[in-house]
Amino acid sequence: MDPHGVQDLIIQLGFHRQAEDYQSYFVFKKRYFDDLRLGITIINEILEVEIPRREKEMRSLEEAKAADEEAKEKARKGFMDDRNSVAARAQHERATWRAEGTPKGPTKKPFGAKVKMLGDLNAADSEGLGSEGCGCGRT
Repeated sequence: MDPHGVQDLIIQLGFHRQAEDYQSYFVFKKRYFDDLRLGITIINEILEVEIPRREKEMRSLEEAKAADEEAKEKARKGFMDDRNSVAARAQHERATWRAEGTPKGPTKKPFGAKVKMLGDLNAADSEGLGSEGCGCGRT
């Protein structure tokens, strides 16, 4: 009886310590036999309610986990289907472009905005900015 409090519990349940051949035993007192039967009945009734409840909880947790895994698998399959359809469409477009002799991909026309880099500006371009220049105080 190693766990703490077990001996106290056994004594409260109606057992008493008895020594026999220099060995200590716990022996049940017969006058508490009805109390022991009542205790066993109470424990069995609690277990009849508690065991199915815990099994139901475990089943619901397992079902939730399975549903979560199923949702993840469905999302992964949807993603892979999308990637496969994009790859098939791209391959079909490349084959069509090759057959028609068009360039290797769709060509995008620029919006028409002219972009000049700061290093490309020269003195002629800065004259249009006015006498104050760029507004930073330097001319």
